[in-house]
Amino acid sequence: MQPPQLASVQAYGLLFTDAEYWRPYVAEVCARHRLTPCREVRAGLPGTFPVFIVDGRYVVKLFGELFGGGRCFRVEIEMYELLAHDPEIPAPALVASGELFPAGEEWPWPYIVTTAIDGQSLAEVYRQVGYQDKLAIARLAGPIMRHIHALQPGSSDRLRLTWDAFDHFLAERIA
Repeated sequence: MQPPQLASVQAYGLLFTDAEYWRPYVAEVCARHRLTPCREVRAGLPGTFPVFIVDGRYVVKLFGELFGGGRCFRVEIEMYELLAHDPEIPAPALVASGELFPAGEEWPWPYIVTTAIDGQSLAEVYRQVGYQDKLAIARLAGPIMRHIHALQPGSSDRLRLTWDAFDHFLAERIA
C-alpha cells in the first residue's frame, strides 16, 4: 500500500471525507489491531483530518502532514490518556494508535482508534433541536466541561497551560 498522495490543500479538501478513497488505509489500521471485520466505513463529520466510523464501533482518525498533523496527533493521544482517568467525563476510549508507514521520506500518517459513542452528532440535527432541548444539552454539558477544565495535565509539554500558541497565532495574523 502506498501513502496517500495529496499534493495540495485543494486535493486534500476533495478527498479527506471520501470513505472509498480511505477504505484501504482504514482497513489496514483495523487489521493491525484485530478490529475486524471492518465492513462498514463511513466518514465522520468534516473537520481537519480524515475521520471514519467503522461498523458503528470504532473511530479511525488519520493525521496528515497538513495542519500540524504530527503535533495534533501527540496532543490527542495525551488528551485521551488524561480523559481516561476521570470517570465523570463521558469520552471515547483510546483503543490503538500508531503510524501507517515507517518514518522516512514520506509522511508516516499517524492514526488513533477510539471507541465510538452511540448517538447522533448535534451538528447533524442542530436546526431540528428545539430551544428547551438545547438548554437541556447545555445543562448536561456544563458539569462535564467543568471536569474537563479542571484536569491537570501534569508534566506534559504538549498540554502545558500557556498562551504561547495563541501568541504565535496572533503574531502570524498581525504579520
